[in-house]
Amino acid sequence: MEQWRKNLYLAWLAQILTLTGFGFIMPFIPLYLSELGVTDPRSLKLWVGVTAAFPMVGMALAAPFWGMISDRFGRKPMIVRALVSTVILAVALALARSVETVFVLRMLQGLFSGTVTAAATLVAAGTPNAHLSRSLGFLSSATFIGHSLGPLIGGISANLFGFRASFLIAAGVVAAGLVVVVVFLEEPGGTRSGLRRLAAGAARKPRGSVRDLLTVPFLVLFLVLFLLRFARGQPLAFVPLYIAELRGTLGGSADAAITGLVIAGSGALAAISGLTLTRLGDRFNKLWLIALCAGAGAALALPTFFASGLVAFALFYMLSGFALGGVQPFVQAYLSTYSARAQQGLLFGLQSLVGGFGMGLGPLAASWISIQASTRHVFLSYSLAFAAIAVLMLAARLLGRRFTRYLPAAPRGEP
Repeated sequence: MEQWRKNLYLAWLAQILTLTGFGFIMPFIPLYLSELGVTDPRSLKLWVGVTAAFPMVGMALAAPFWGMISDRFGRKPMIVRALVSTVILAVALALARSVETVFVLRMLQGLFSGTVTAAATLVAAGTPNAHLSRSLGFLSSATFIGHSLGPLIGGISANLFGFRASFLIAAGVVAAGLVVVVVFLEEPGGTRSGLRRLAAGAARKPRGSVRDLLTVPFLVLFLVLFLLRFARGQPLAFVPLYIAELRGTLGGSADAAITGLVIAGSGALAAISGLTLTRLGDRFNKLWLIALCAGAGAALALPTFFASGLVAFALFYMLSGFALGGVQPFVQAYLSTYSARAQQGLLFGLQSLVGGFGMGLGPLAASWISIQASTRHVFLSYSLAFAAIAVLMLAARLLGRRFTRYLPAAPRGEP
């Protein structure tokens, strides 16, 4: 088996384990904050937005730095760094005794984790162009599988053992992913592992510069990533609160279990999208495909705003996940195709920069919307963000050569 395929499957497995562990408790942070003593609805909404937003901002600011380190010393060390920090901080969260402590630990998670970006950088750096969309789509399915299994199992765990025990279980699952990476994953593009290069200090100088990644098409696609993460970041932290409102409860363990089922369903459909729709990216124009997925996402997300019952809300929220799973791999494949292999770390770092700000601003906007209007209106904004992506991509596609002329003369070479 070619090394790039082996790395893809190993990174996929490690991502499932990591994000399953990470997803054990992250969707239930609002309920955890309630358990720590934040019971006033307005204060809870504010803390939910803050603890969801600021870690994403920290991740965004740190991502380009980690990306440049990745280009210099290798991709594998960055995955190991992210997994080790995730294990340590998951244990620390289990010991938290105040919302302020949770906030600080979540900030540290944003600064030092970032397993999804690290794994995508490794896969993109070693995958031939002809298989790039399919490979990134396959890898993205691990994200949604993990985000499905984590809340599903975590909801049951929280119901049976409580939130603190679930943090410790999460740390153990992530540690299993760490073992897979350390023992089996190999650095692409050379026989010497990235860890040995890092220990020896043998730097690899990347070709090109940030300027090469700031052409008009790249900037437009970065904006799409920002809007995508902004859309995704808005409802995610407020799903448990909205479910509690629909049920007339707040903070009960049953809310955690139902939240886990809803998020798991959304993640499962997004994973199916990553495994199926993204295959089209190696055959058809990616800009059209992005517009199609985003338009479908807007149409499927809109009924969550009008839903008056839990079943209708859950159904359309889960269906919108199918569209969500297709957008990011198409964007990543488009950007990776027209960038040098030695710049993949920087490229994905910049993607995480803009995406992190989107994920950070999304919950803050959602907090403001929920306080000024209602939790229901968060899901209207969720739909409108998808619609903005569709309009932007349709405009870019209709511009044709006036848009693509700013791209490099030819895609990156095959490995």
